[in-house]
Amino acid sequence: MKTLIQPRDVPKYTSMQLPGNPCTFREIFHIEMYEFRHSLGDAYRKTLLAAMVDYTGTDLYDDQTTYNEGDLVMYWINESLQVYRALTTTDAIPTTVDDWELAPIFEDGDCQAKYNELYCDYLAPYLSYCVLIKKLPSLVAIISDKGVLQFNGLSYQPADQSSVASLKAALESERLMIYSNMVAWLKADQDNACFSGIDFGTSEDCDGCGLVKNVKLYNRYQRGQYKFA
Repeated sequence: MKTLIQPRDVPKYTSMQLPGNPCTFREIFHIEMYEFRHSLGDAYRKTLLAAMVDYTGTDLYDDQTTYNEGDLVMYWINESLQVYRALTTTDAIPTTVDDWELAPIFEDGDCQAKYNELYCDYLAPYLSYCVLIKKLPSLVAIISDKGVLQFNGLSYQPADQSSVASLKAALESERLMIYSNMVAWLKADQDNACFSGIDFGTSEDCDGCGLVKNVKLYNRYQRGQYKFA
């Protein structure tokens, strides 16, 4: 199922130490849908998904090929695949700044710049922290046919429960900060047509309740008490 963020985005946008294994974060769809249902609304998630460029089928970079302006390639960088677009005729590797650029996330149009800003500065980091926090327990221990097994840390010492709890609290703090900033940024530009699918709400008694359909949940966000069940 199509999602806004990819497994590779979790280590990219969070404080998770690289390299991280993106395959750890496959269960993104339901986490992403849950967060949108309780924030910007699932209809707006679908609006953003429809505006994203589909790079399915893009070939991997071939160092024996000369590329022309506008050509697209997949290239491994920082343990993840990125899509690059050629700026000129070139046989240089895609990280060569003068020859390549990261391919756009969203289709050309009036909302491309706003969607990019929302996605890169707020939404992708926020959703990545949501996924990381949700997956944190299974990063420490796994369920197998032998019972619940704790990760031995390989060359590291496994973290105790208090350390894991402290880490989760720190991640929650990062997520809440990004969420609060995203709400403030959106409300400051709420008349922009690119955000017309978001219900900003009008109640003076609940600033921002329109961005979070569940008012009790939003109040917990405001107090810094939001936790996954």
